[in-house]
Amino acid sequence: VMCDPTNLKVAKTAKGDCEKSGDGFTCEYDVTVTNTGPDPYKGPVKLDEKFGLAPTGVAFTGDFNCNGAGANYSCETGVVELPKNGVLKLNVKATIPDTGTCEAPNTATMTFPPAGSKGNGKGDDDSASASASLPSERCEKQSSTPIPPVKRCPDGLPMPRSGKCPCP
Repeated sequence: VMCDPTNLKVAKTAKGDCEKSGDGFTCEYDVTVTNTGPDPYKGPVKLDEKFGLAPTGVAFTGDFNCNGAGANYSCETGVVELPKNGVLKLNVKATIPDTGTCEAPNTATMTFPPAGSKGNGKGDDDSASASASLPSERCEKQSSTPIPPVKRCPDGLPMPRSGKCPCP
């Protein structure tokens, strides 16, 4: 019996870098929904799964049934009884096309029970994101080498290539 409100928390992790698969990449993510208590939760749980890049194929395994297309999927359970510290799991396996992008972001957002309800007291932990690296040869990564500042002569002009400032 729920006397006190409880809270469900969403977490998401990428299972390493994506792996080359045909013309694209296979990326995997794990989603967990944890009852942080203090009471047990009884009822359905619903999640929205959103991809930053529309996958060409998606497979879901775990405690949720998922439907959708493109970059947007809805996942839900039937009525579950989740004790304090109990966990629901969802594994997401997506095939991402090689578009030259360097990252494959994925976000899970709980849509039921709603934030502020007896089954989900807080809303600031209802969404979680993770990105997996795409090892594409076409990936345009930002240079991590800092550009050195331009050296200047005492008169404020840029220093010549010789490294010697002209006499004033």
